Amino acid sequence: MVTATLCSLAHTPDILYRIFSYFDADDLERQYLPGNVYESRRSLVFAARTCRAFADPALRVLWSSLPDDQPLADLLCILGIAARERSLDNQGLSEGNPRRYALPNQYGGFGLYIPDHTYEPRWRQSRGYDVRYFFLHGGDPRRLPQWTRFQQYASYVRAIILFAFDGPRWSKLWEKLRSSIDGAPILPGLSSVSFCCFSSREITQGIFALISHSAFRAGPGITTLRLALPPSTLGPSLLRNHCSYLRHLQVTPRVNVDDLRLLDDLHALEHLSISLSSDLRPLHLTLPSLVTLVIAGHWKDMCILLDTMRLPSMQMLSMTGWEGAQGEADVSATELVTGAIQCFSAISTWHPSITSLCVNSTHTPVEPRGCVVPYLPQVVAPFNGRLIDTIRPLLALRALRYIAIRLPSYFGVVATASDGALMADAWRNLEELHLDVRRYSYGLRMYDPRPCGIPQEGIAHFARKCPRLRVLRLPGMEMEMAKGSRAAGRSASQPRGGVRRPIMPKLRSRLPWRTWRSKFRSLWEGHFRTRRVS
Repeated sequence: MVTATLCSLAHTPDILYRIFSYFDADDLERQYLPGNVYESRRSLVFAARTCRAFADPALRVLWSSLPDDQPLADLLCILGIAARERSLDNQGLSEGNPRRYALPNQYGGFGLYIPDHTYEPRWRQSRGYDVRYFFLHGGDPRRLPQWTRFQQYASYVRAIILFAFDGPRWSKLWEKLRSSIDGAPILPGLSSVSFCCFSSREITQGIFALISHSAFRAGPGITTLRLALPPSTLGPSLLRNHCSYLRHLQVTPRVNVDDLRLLDDLHALEHLSISLSSDLRPLHLTLPSLVTLVIAGHWKDMCILLDTMRLPSMQMLSMTGWEGAQGEADVSATELVTGAIQCFSAISTWHPSITSLCVNSTHTPVEPRGCVVPYLPQVVAPFNGRLIDTIRPLLALRALRYIAIRLPSYFGVVATASDGALMADAWRNLEELHLDVRRYSYGLRMYDPRPCGIPQEGIAHFARKCPRLRVLRLPGMEMEMAKGSRAAGRSASQPRGGVRRPIMPKLRSRLPWRTWRSKFRSLWEGHFRTRRVS
């Protein structure tokens, strides 16, 4: 006889780690949502105090991603290794306020009605930004019994955000600490670093002692770097001395040629995410290990980059075209479509072996000052053409397995059955195809998308020629009822209904199921299997 025994939470740590991993603030910090960061860390603290079974998993996740280096400095003070001067916080931004994680120049920092010069001093005082920290003992702190506890929590740290310029006074601890422990790494497991700043007067030297590994390069070092400032402001020494093993690089502000030239030393770089500045000059740069490239900018600037940069190992490309620059005149849709076609030609010429492609077009991002939003150019005179005329250069990408194209309605693209046949012939290895047309609306301009889905005869070509196809997502299209169908009295030219989101294997339609089955049985039977039809 087998008796069932109930396992306690202490016997299932892997499940707890999985649950608490959803509270990891690393993803939320990249979205500049300080309120969510605060709530996530607060929930992990409460979980660690709930019971002993929750303590270790919650603390590991809590310390794995730090919003800055102040928790490490405060931990030294709690353990009696260091101390700090006492400060009064009477400015309304206490530690229990989510806004303490928002920089003065970020969303949630400067308010709409609060002048800049009044918010920053309050924020600095609430954070203890200018409070002096100092060590209580001289010599090597590793001889202290409290050091083991600090080393335990420091080993949990995998990602951290640091102030690149004009950093807090507690950052001066790390230079002295590094020299006291004979150059041993302070954060041995650190792999991801994000640099932020709200001014650029003096670089923070202490952060380099904190992120440095041992002098003999015992570990792989930093593999992920996120920058909220151009790389050229930090200089080439950062990438050369501390990020020689860098694999992932994400730069939030727009980069120019000088910033891109610093990437020449990153031979192990595999993922790059950047936004291009206007009037980009040709750049002859080779990144031999780059696999994924995520770029955003004006179509002409992206075309220059794809024409001049050599990426022999690139497999995935994601590009977002901006509609116009701030302060410029309104642009025509024909000009934007021409720029997109030039980008597609550059991709097919210099990067024919990519397997994944994402194309998007959106408004040019701007940073509003207070409640004033700067004027952006509007798109006038929508382009009326066929889909195949826009994406024809992409038909040369025979290795494509995933393609997602999201275009605004001013492109005015319309697909025919022959267009579906050409795409199916070119992309025989295709596994997923996403084609979406969003409604363009800005100011007084508004263009409703025209029905542009591929007709049913064109969809059948994908079923016959793309055996690996799993997902097929198309925009709305109009379907006509065939003569002799059950809908007697309705003319064949009058539309019965439209497929809003025909997604395979999940297929949706406003047509009756019996009508759908009779119309498509001959086209799909033996070629394509749908798991679920609703």
